Amino acid sequence: MRIYLDGIVAVLFGDRADDVIFLSRTLYVDISAILRAALLYAALGASAGAAGLPMSQTKAQFNAATAGLTTVVEDFESYPNGTEFVSPFVIANGAFTSGTPRVQGSVALCGDADQCLFDSPSAEGLRIFEAFPLGTQFWGADLYLVDATDTLKLTVTGGSGILALEVSGVNFVGFADPFGLTSVEFENLGTDSGGGNVGFGNYSFDNVTTAPSPTVVSEPGTVALLGFALAGAWAMTRRRATPVQRRRLS
Repeated sequence: MRIYLDGIVAVLFGDRADDVIFLSRTLYVDISAILRAALLYAALGASAGAAGLPMSQTKAQFNAATAGLTTVVEDFESYPNGTEFVSPFVIANGAFTSGTPRVQGSVALCGDADQCLFDSPSAEGLRIFEAFPLGTQFWGADLYLVDATDTLKLTVTGGSGILALEVSGVNFVGFADPFGLTSVEFENLGTDSGGGNVGFGNYSFDNVTTAPSPTVVSEPGTVALLGFALAGAWAMTRRRATPVQRRRLS
């Protein structure tokens, strides 16, 4: 790893590569950790796609990406069964806006005996999750459609941009944005049964999960962090170095 990272330093810093490597070892600065962090965020940004949008994830991808992170899960089991709330309804990891938020345990509405969140009584209208904990990079939820043929339009807003997509017949939705997520919006487009007739079935959410990254920074911020760290370390080395070392650094 050290040899590989020394090669990266050589590409990035050219003639000054030896000084930068010498600097990191003299001050016991783990420059490999700094570069790994920068490369991580570059990779996350690249995987968001050429358009730089939030990423849609399967449940397996979401669980793998959030493994080891501090997740916050709202399972709605702490609320009285059948309770309706004023919108926006504040939950453990954000807020839910709809006509009339309702928490209830119902196999017909939740798909199992656990309590879930839905809008009562309308199957139409916008449902929005927002006001996530600071630094939220991942958002996911179990999803149950009473009518599996209904199509949901989703709009996901994050630091990378706005992702719009349509889903049908799924039981989980998950998203990631290396520069932070702001909101996830749902709209039921229903099922076109022909002749201009569109039917709408209700749908519900459970196990709403959010997770941060170790640090959420902007793309310019990533470069700035690396630059400031190296500049600060350089200054400290010149202050502490012997005359021979100063000649090597200058």
